[in-house]
Order: sequence, then C-alpha cells, then structure tokens
Amino acid sequence: MAYTTDIQVKTIKWTLAAIAVLGGMSTFFSKDPMAFVLGLLFGGLIGILNFVDLARTLERAVKMGIGRAKTFTAVKYFLRYVTMVIVLFVAVKADYISIIGTIIGLLLIKFVVLATNLFNNRNDQQKYINRKGDE
Repeated sequence: MAYTTDIQVKTIKWTLAAIAVLGGMSTFFSKDPMAFVLGLLFGGLIGILNFVDLARTLERAVKMGIGRAKTFTAVKYFLRYVTMVIVLFVAVKADYISIIGTIIGLLLIKFVVLATNLFNNRNDQQKYINRKGDE
C-alpha cells in the first residue's frame, strides 16, 4: 500500500506543478486569465480527487470477491463520470470559470501519468541495457 501511496503523491505533485505552470503561462496567452486559471484549478482538483478515488477503489476491489469487486468498481466508475458531468455543467453555467481550462484541468492528471510512465519506462530500459552489458 505504501508503494501506491508514493506513486499517488508523486503524480499529484507533478499535476499541481503543471497546473501552476499552465496557470502562469495563461496570464500571457489568455484573454481572461483569471477565468482560465479558475477553470484549471477547478478541473485539476476534481481530476486529482478522481485519481485518488480510483486508486482507493482498486485497492479495495482487490480484497473483494470477484462478483462484489465487479459491482463495486462499476458503481464507483459511474460515480466518477457523474462527477465529471457535474463539473463540466458547472463550468459551462458559471461565467467566471473557463470551460477550456476546466477540461484541461480534468485531463491534466492523465497526461502527467502518461508522461511519468514514458520517462519511467525509458529509465527502466536504460537500467536493463546497462545491466545486460555488465553480465
């Protein structure tokens, strides 16, 4: 469990850093930077909460029986999607939140996970190549 917690914390830190960088960049490139930053924060924080919920769901589902785990994960999956729909609805209705910023914020953690895995795989491959040459 500590291993997944470390990965979660690392991913959340990178996501928050990406939110800060994109928020800072938006001050130069956006017509309404405050709305974009609010959307980015809103979407990013909900994306992080969904990520943590997904991790906890999987950790709990592993300890359940097959039938119960399927039902449990399906319900949690559905609830995460309902949450995303509500977040997008709020972003559309609220004039002070950018829908583009919200969408980017929601997707940002997915990009962080993808980028982290790409770089980790590259490092793992390099370790394997170096180790194989030593043998």
